[in-house]
Parts: sequence; C-alpha cells; structure tokens
Amino acid sequence: MEGQTGSLALRLALVAGLLAGAFALWLSASGAGHAATADQTQSMGATVLTTLSWGTAGTCTQNMAALDFGAVTPGVHKSSGAGTFRGCVTSSAPFNVSAIGTTPMTSGANTISFSGVYIYQQFSSWTNASACTVTESCPLNTARSILTAAPAATGTPFSYTYGVKPPSTQPPGTYTGGVVTFTASN
Repeated sequence: MEGQTGSLALRLALVAGLLAGAFALWLSASGAGHAATADQTQSMGATVLTTLSWGTAGTCTQNMAALDFGAVTPGVHKSSGAGTFRGCVTSSAPFNVSAIGTTPMTSGANTISFSGVYIYQQFSSWTNASACTVTESCPLNTARSILTAAPAATGTPFSYTYGVKPPSTQPPGTYTGGVVTFTASN
C-alpha cells in the first residue's frame, strides 16, 4: 500500500506539472483571434486665464492714485480733497470687493490709526445693505465691504472717496506712508 501511495502522489505531481506547463504555453501563445494594435500619443496643454484682475479695462478707467489730505486739524473730520477715486475689476464670475487699511500714516514715531480713516462708496449698482456711504461709518481699521455680488464683467467700476479724523490728541507732523489694500474675491 505504501508503494501505491507514493506512485499516486508522483502521478498527481506529474499531472499538476503538465497542467501548469500547458497553461503557461496557452498564455504565451498568440492566438489567431488577437488583432494587431498600435498606439500613438499626443501632447496637450492649456493656459487657464486669471479669473480676477485689477486695472483699466473696457469702458472703466481706473484711478487709484496716491492721496494727500493736506493740512488736517486734530479732532475734525476732513474729506478727501482729491475727489472720487475709481477701481476697475475684471472677473469671469460674480465677485466682491473689500478694503482695509494695512499700513498707517506715520510721522516719526507717531501714527494716525485707521480707526480715524474712513472710506465712502460713491457709486455702484452692487452695494450691499451696509454699504459705506455715511460719513465716518466705515473706518478702515477692519475690512469693509465695498461691492457685493458684482456680476462677471470686464472693467466693473466702483467709485469711492476717503475721510480722515485724527484724534484730538494727535501730535503735529507730516504723516505719510498710509496704504489701503483692496481685495476682489469670488
């Protein structure tokens, strides 16, 4: 019986080996049903255009020149003597615009805080309910919404002006270097 078990095991091993060899040959053979193929590649690229930009475009002429309030009296509000400024935004989607004072006006070690510098919107069809249109309602010490949900367009205009009211204790001096940053976002 022991001889038969060894012989059976040998036969099963030979059958398994033959089956594995046949399977390997079948996989490596190219059958008559396979079609010939050839590949070709083509390179691709694209430039995605900016969705937001500032500057003169279409019928909108941007005017965001430097502003000098001239002589101001501490504790007294003074509007911009330069009149109205105009920003122009081009966007491929509806957008918002906000403004915030980012660098205060300084004279030596003294500064005029942006809590005493104001922005007033002069014109826009897309103002929000709390638009900055009232004197001293929108100090630039925090971000102020100027446009809300302006439509996608080339050169969407908005007009604004400034006011300043230094504290009654403001030291005298020639204050310069103030910067306001406008941000368009969609």
